Amino acid sequence: MSAVDADAVPSAAVTDTLMGFYARFGHLALDTVERMGKDPASGIEITDRTRRPCLVCAQGKQTRARQQTKDNGAHAPIDKVGEVICSDLKGPMTPMDHLGNRYMVNFIDHKSNCCQVFLAKRKNEAAKMLQEFFVKFEKRFDLFSDPGKRSMTQRACECVTVGKDDPTKDYKVYLPSERKVITTRHVQNILVGEKTLNEEPTTAQLLTAAANGEKEESAA
Repeated sequence: MSAVDADAVPSAAVTDTLMGFYARFGHLALDTVERMGKDPASGIEITDRTRRPCLVCAQGKQTRARQQTKDNGAHAPIDKVGEVICSDLKGPMTPMDHLGNRYMVNFIDHKSNCCQVFLAKRKNEAAKMLQEFFVKFEKRFDLFSDPGKRSMTQRACECVTVGKDDPTKDYKVYLPSERKVITTRHVQNILVGEKTLNEEPTTAQLLTAAANGEKEESAA
């Protein structure tokens, strides 16, 4: 029996570390590699059994999440302020600051490169930080959030008053950017020229937040 075993054992075993054989065997399970190293007939000898995380295996086991397409491309243009805002959450960080904050949340607008950083004690406070960011962001760029459209719109825009309806107190204003005339009473900062309001078109500001959905007329 001993003669048979002696013939089965190679004269010179291949030596390497556990992680070395792990890579040479095509990322075989570490337990399997160790069992092979304990078998004299395998022809390998493990010199170091230290186990280390394998980045290649971790990347290979990752699954690609389904990407959202509704708010991409034309639906979320990056040439408008507030259309695309990215966020990142960092933590827990050590040591914490003197207020006990261990997380850092940042928000970046693609168009303006406006960046706001908030500190939080817990990870679940990120939603609250997002609300605080929107409040500061809207005040800085004079925007308002439209929940129905899930986007931001300018709070006011330049327009030209082309007439006024005395019974209803509404203004007929022309929007140069959209090339249309609408009827609304949400007008402020009217700059009147030498002539009266009804005789000469004047420059004004249309409160788009309040005038959303007003009656639209065809532009002349």
